Amino acid sequence: MSKQTLEPVTFPKDIIALGLTIRYPTDGSPGTYHWLIWVSEDGVSGTCAHATNDTGAFTFEKKCENIGTSRNNLSALIQIGSLRGTHSVDEHDVVEILEKVPMKSPAGSEDEHVRFTCRIWIREAVRVLNSAGIIACGDVNALEEECKAHADANREAVELGKGKVVFVVSKYSK
Repeated sequence: MSKQTLEPVTFPKDIIALGLTIRYPTDGSPGTYHWLIWVSEDGVSGTCAHATNDTGAFTFEKKCENIGTSRNNLSALIQIGSLRGTHSVDEHDVVEILEKVPMKSPAGSEDEHVRFTCRIWIREAVRVLNSAGIIACGDVNALEEECKAHADANREAVELGKGKVVFVVSKYSK
């Protein structure tokens, strides 16, 4: 994939979103997307939170970034909630909750016996945000499939440098 200059992109204010960046699978890491959560009050810069194993074991990473210009391999950004939803919270509140999501497949969930990846962390993060009343997602499986479908539909355009991130509001999470 060639590096391209991205035009500044503005997303809705007070957004909580899932992002899928394109990855190329290896034997040790078969996933085709890296999953992340982006939280922004102004819709331009925000905190990217995710599980990463760049240095070995999975760890939580957060960094401030303008997701519309900092990741040229971002295929889809799906809004899953708002900071001004049922429980009014700020970016820091959400990130503080995400920092506490364990870096392991959650016991007692359908993911309990699944190898841990960033995707599994996202699924648990969605459950935690849902339990805290910050988002409303009754079906994490449907949300995952929705996100993958949007990323898959846009993947080739991004890979060829002919497209930019597709942004949608989830049908399965508010």
